[in-house]
Amino acid sequence: MSYIEIPANKLTVSPFNIRHLTKFQLETQLEGIKDSIKSNGIIQPLVVRKVKNKYEIVTGQIRFLAGKKILKKFPCIVKEISDKEATEYSLIENLQRKDIDPLDVAKGLKQLKEMLPGVTFEQIGKKIGLTRKTIWQYLSLLGLAPEVQEMVSSNKLSAKMASKLSTIEEKKQKEVAELLSKTPTDNESEELIRRAKQEPEKDPKELLKEIMPNGIKVSISANGERINFNLTSKIWKSIEMAVKITRKSYSEIFQIALEKYLESVSYENSKN
Repeated sequence: MSYIEIPANKLTVSPFNIRHLTKFQLETQLEGIKDSIKSNGIIQPLVVRKVKNKYEIVTGQIRFLAGKKILKKFPCIVKEISDKEATEYSLIENLQRKDIDPLDVAKGLKQLKEMLPGVTFEQIGKKIGLTRKTIWQYLSLLGLAPEVQEMVSSNKLSAKMASKLSTIEEKKQKEVAELLSKTPTDNESEELIRRAKQEPEKDPKELLKEIMPNGIKVSISANGERINFNLTSKIWKSIEMAVKITRKSYSEIFQIALEKYLESVSYENSKN
């Protein structure tokens, strides 16, 4: 597709671009791109639309922001597109990025729906390549407490798990979200969220104790001596997984684990 060169001072980022970067994100992302632009220029043209005497950047804002102090002109593909189409373009482009903030996608989807009265989210999903379930996961993020939304934006909490948190009352979302880091598996995380929803009167910390007790009691007899000890929930989950994968008995897995441990200890001692 042919493109034209447009002066940097004639370009501006479209208000319909769904991606909103913090100052820190801009600084960290732009540095690497600047070096590439200095060496290779702009390889992929910006997609723009003409609005009055300016050109709004529909896709390519990062390339523009990184290069505007380096280049006087930018290669651009000019399209005649509506506000709705500009939002669609931005959603489609940014969904392909691994570093996109899920909250930006959620806000973009909400914005697009408001532009399309009578159109369902399922229809929108087909157009931009998202399933109905995925769209729901994104939109549910908008109902989270601000502190939990920040955890999602800073990658401290996955969007998938955060979407489940939206089903519990807002005043408990932050506390439950912070407790999720103490659960070793997704199943336990989901169980905590489920219990917090079903038993709102209970303290989430107490629910976590019920879901993850101090440990599993194990008793072993050897030469007439009985040895009792506790296994943490995390280790027990690993043993259960090993039993499931190998199809060995629990006693066999315990024996293998003990042998491996003693071998590692012997190896360490031999080095000393």
